[in-house]
Amino acid sequence: MKFGTLIRRSLRFHWRSHLGVVLGSTIGSAALIGALVVGDSVRGSLRRQAFTRLAGVHLAMNANDRLFEASLFNRMLAAGTNDAAKAQRSPGSAPTAIWGSSGQWNGSAALQLPASVTRQDGAARANAVNCYGMDARYFKFILPEFAPIPGGVFLNEALARQLDAHTGDRLIFRIQKPSSFSQEASISQRSETSIALPLVVAGILPAWPGNFSLSIGQPTTLNAFLPIEELQRTIAREGCANLILVSWGLKTRRPDFGDQVRHFFREGPARGSLISLGEMADDNETLAKVDGYFHDYWSLKDAEVDWIAGTNSPTVEIRSQRIFLDPPVCRAALSADTNAQPILTYLATLLRAGTNAAPYSMVTAAGAPWTPADLRNDEIVVNQWLADDLRIKPGDEIALSYFLPESAAKLEEATNTFRVRSIVPMEVPWADRTLMPDFPGIEKAESTSEWDAGFPLT
Repeated sequence: MKFGTLIRRSLRFHWRSHLGVVLGSTIGSAALIGALVVGDSVRGSLRRQAFTRLAGVHLAMNANDRLFEASLFNRMLAAGTNDAAKAQRSPGSAPTAIWGSSGQWNGSAALQLPASVTRQDGAARANAVNCYGMDARYFKFILPEFAPIPGGVFLNEALARQLDAHTGDRLIFRIQKPSSFSQEASISQRSETSIALPLVVAGILPAWPGNFSLSIGQPTTLNAFLPIEELQRTIAREGCANLILVSWGLKTRRPDFGDQVRHFFREGPARGSLISLGEMADDNETLAKVDGYFHDYWSLKDAEVDWIAGTNSPTVEIRSQRIFLDPPVCRAALSADTNAQPILTYLATLLRAGTNAAPYSMVTAAGAPWTPADLRNDEIVVNQWLADDLRIKPGDEIALSYFLPESAAKLEEATNTFRVRSIVPMEVPWADRTLMPDFPGIEKAESTSEWDAGFPLT
């Protein structure tokens, strides 16, 4: 028997087994190819969705709940423009500044705040809305066909669909007012923190650029866009922003940025992140230049920090609108001046000595000249007013009760006991009202009955 005949007879005799192998291989190959095709399609869809959300933004700095001067971007822009002009005037050198004279780069400062929206007739409501205040520069290079109008707002399709809103409809926005003090702090004010803003729908934006978002997630965000000046006036913070957006101004409306994403996190008062989204020539150099402009032209005011001359002594005080100074600010101040001294003032809910008690007093932790250099951790210095009120003298014990700062709404209270080291007179430097920060809801009250605090007064 020939070899070929043997193969033919074997195939004919075992055809059922061979058919199962062929069918199994076919099904497995089809499943594998299908998975590869679907996976590639999903990657492509996610990639397109990501770039749709970027809406032409190539660089972004997001300060989140921190507000800086909107003029910061203008200062950076002016510096970049000057560098580009100098490079062009230099013979034999190519411009290396990020802002080309041809206007390749565009950008703007923006203000993003959370909000809720209701129809004026109350028929529909939307929560977790991103309310973007954009300047005229943004509308010019991203939304050229949607000119901003006073009292008008542009909605993305998702928000318009949820509210069943159309052009000309009236909506009530409740803007979450940014607080200089954490709402989770136990002594933060609990009054109304949102502000009503009536607006008219000026237009409905398509997915690009209506679905703009710097966050990662599948659900489509609910976005509303209005002039930044109107949002600033609403929260009484004129000239402020918390976003810087920069776009590579190509002629096409939807540039193909590529896949690369780089994050540059900076430790500092602004605590923002400079993010590069996409591939481009000299990307590292571009990021380095933008980062350099930021470091060169940001000011203390951009970090919500102020220098204040002392009124009761020849000193200079560093104070923050956020009440507590950030650790990087403290470290910088202490390293810049060996005479700098950190001071912490906090609310004591009760000071008790025996059967005598004084509720709601401010206690300051500080060094010289307010306290002796050898003051121990279990000792305290009190002024004459408190000593008379509690009827105490040096050597007596005093119990100090306070809310733990991290306890938030739980209002967990702790008590420490101290021995009175000395009693000081009601005069400077001890009788200095500037030692108390401007706690929201407390600093302007004439009595405790007027306090707007996050705990019940007893």
